[in-house]
Amino acid sequence: MALHLRLVVHHVLATDAPVGPPPRNPLARLALVSLAGAVGSVGLLGVAVFGGLERADAVSEPSAAGTEVENSLIRISPHEARVVTGELGDQLQLRADIEMHGSERPVSVFDAVKAVVVNIEPAGKRTEHPTVLFQRMPDGIVSHLQPHMPEKDAIISWDLPDGVDPDTIEDLVVTVHEVERLEARGGGGVLWPSDKKLAGAVTVPLEGSGR
Repeated sequence: MALHLRLVVHHVLATDAPVGPPPRNPLARLALVSLAGAVGSVGLLGVAVFGGLERADAVSEPSAAGTEVENSLIRISPHEARVVTGELGDQLQLRADIEMHGSERPVSVFDAVKAVVVNIEPAGKRTEHPTVLFQRMPDGIVSHLQPHMPEKDAIISWDLPDGVDPDTIEDLVVTVHEVERLEARGGGGVLWPSDKKLAGAVTVPLEGSGR
């Protein structure tokens, strides 16, 4: 799991600054550097112990269902979620409005929504790489998103991870990560790699089950 470290740096007042030049004696300087390193290590340990380390996709207060979140490629407004059972087993289904705004050419669903990750609460599991269905195309899985074409009530589906009991799911925290536009070499098209920077998150309560 990717981690990132947040440190709060306080400005030092003039009255707190050390008085006089640093010691000239090399041994004294070494002792001073060692002391500074020890203090830094203690501070770093304190940050880790008291919550300074967190998951890259963690957010303190996700927005409510229906809130629009966007990254450089898509906009998405998650509305409701449920668990359904089909031929391929249990799936999480999210009803959401979605629009691809960051490209003037069609973008594959895989590239467009791979930055959308679902965290299952309170199980603490996550799932990604969904499939997408449109209300206007109920009989076929969507392969590409078209530029500037809002889709209302799209159905975005993820496989339910192994070991998660559907009856224990309370919420889905839908996290949307940022993406970067990269031109592939040799005329290979455009790539949209996602990163760990969060564009936003929305909590969607589980509405019901398709059982």
